[in-house]
Amino acid sequence: MKLYTYICIHAAFPLLCLGMCGCSTEDNSLPPGGDIPLSRTALCVSGKIDFPSSARVSDSSWERGDRIGIFMVEAGKAPIVTYIVGDAFNRSYTYYGTDGVFSPSAATDTIWFPQDVAQKVDFIAYYPYTHSVDSDNPSLSINLSASQTDYLYAARVSGCDRTKPAVSLSFVHLLGRVKVELIAGEGMDASALSGATVSLSGVPVSATCSLVDGSLAIDGNSSGMLPLTGNSTLVLPSSGSGRSLVISLPGVDEAFSWEIPSDKFFRAGESTVYHITLKTKAEEVPDDPVEPDAPDTPDDPAPDPRIELSVTSQVVDWIPGGSESGSAD
Repeated sequence: MKLYTYICIHAAFPLLCLGMCGCSTEDNSLPPGGDIPLSRTALCVSGKIDFPSSARVSDSSWERGDRIGIFMVEAGKAPIVTYIVGDAFNRSYTYYGTDGVFSPSAATDTIWFPQDVAQKVDFIAYYPYTHSVDSDNPSLSINLSASQTDYLYAARVSGCDRTKPAVSLSFVHLLGRVKVELIAGEGMDASALSGATVSLSGVPVSATCSLVDGSLAIDGNSSGMLPLTGNSTLVLPSSGSGRSLVISLPGVDEAFSWEIPSDKFFRAGESTVYHITLKTKAEEVPDDPVEPDAPDTPDDPAPDPRIELSVTSQVVDWIPGGSESGSAD
């Protein structure tokens, strides 16, 4: 079962896009004081989600109100203010509930193609839309401790002009995901797991995403703990030592910890599922030596059973991945 997938925004043909968008891409309004109509062509964006995704984008479709940010730039140039065409820097496009269609969030967000078809432009986009983007160094600040938001990036679509207003944007995940399934094993009552909490400890939680190319600069000093909500958490791509899954059971004072192998790399667009079986094992009590003429004493109470963990994992691949397994006490 695929837990994440790529999200693609695309349009097959311009005419199909126009029909789906339900609007004209042409603006033939009169210029001030003139009688010759202007002719402008607007960007038309239609999209779909092929499979369910994590976090903000859910089910098999976008959620009403989801917004993406779009840049229109000179061919081959970076999305910085120097190379922006038509003032189309970080324009907001919103999903309003029509199947696969994104529209300008406001009239002023409309992206208009250059009049000259010889002037080719490129498009770059990201999700979710953020209003405050530096015009000279466009980037996103990611803090997974503050917000479990699924960040997506659409690589450059090149060589566009007004003759083909339907532009295809293909988004990829910038983050990975860790999911934990707790299983009641031998001697463990399943009801004891109903109030269990799980956290992912020792992982980086902050990064900066460059909107020039979608690359991540991870803050290696931002190690923290991410509580799993709905049995999963988003993670930054990373590996290294000191990472662990921490399990707390109701009524049990001691938390249980399982160290993640240091060479395990959490990849962007990849979901790692850990299946953790908890079982109880009675402590063995050594017999006390019997001394001659020692008075009889009542037996000591039996110690509480010891809880053991058995851990296996699998990679649910957007990117083809393998599987791994391990165990821990």
